[in-house]
Amino acid sequence: MIIRKDDYIELWVDNLAYGGEGIARVDGFVIFIRGAVPGDRIIARIFKKRKGYANASIVEILDPSPERVNAPCPYSGHCGGCNYQHLDYGRQLFYKREPVHHKSRQSFQGPGGRL
Repeated sequence: MIIRKDDYIELWVDNLAYGGEGIARVDGFVIFIRGAVPGDRIIARIFKKRKGYANASIVEILDPSPERVNAPCPYSGHCGGCNYQHLDYGRQLFYKREPVHHKSRQSFQGPGGRL
């Protein structure tokens, strides 16, 4: 499937990037979606397309993730200061810790990729 700017596309979000954007893939092509949560099934609009990835915004949430909650901050999603508030608190902690754990595992691997 060819992805173009201003396309509307149905996506299943499978991960979360550092900084809180949801990640979906179409035939291996990565799409970052602001405000998406792993497990969401959404309709998104592509607003920026690059050679190796695209950025999209949510148009409609077709099937919300069980990890999704209503953000307690009324400005969530607008000011940029609370990128994880639409996630369950336990999952917020998981997604904030995961990049650190991943990086430390990489840093401490010895020869042959073993710890």
